[in-house]
Amino acid sequence: MRVARRGNQFVLADRSGRADLELVFKHIAHAFALLSFQESSAVAYANDRFVSHGDIGLSMRFMRCLDRNLAMILPPPISGMALKSIPNIPLAERVSTTAKTVGGFLRGLIPGSAP
Repeated sequence: MRVARRGNQFVLADRSGRADLELVFKHIAHAFALLSFQESSAVAYANDRFVSHGDIGLSMRFMRCLDRNLAMILPPPISGMALKSIPNIPLAERVSTTAKTVGGFLRGLIPGSAP
């Protein structure tokens, strides 16, 4: 996963462009365990399952954003398995952010739709 910064947002970088941050999983099984919520990102990093190339502060910020997004999208029992600690997020913010995230994901599945 190659991530570049655009203002205060993270965007996926293409292969030819320069990435500000690159997360490299050491094996496909490690990526599957992390992305299927069998292992939290903190445990995966502690067990040296992936390597972060780039700015350390940017890497920490990206992981906090990922953890917060997982806490909003996943139900509490599943997010408890995937995260070290669950942030206290108000229900209104959780619902609106989840709707935006899932809507953006579904819009990306439609061929030819603009991001």
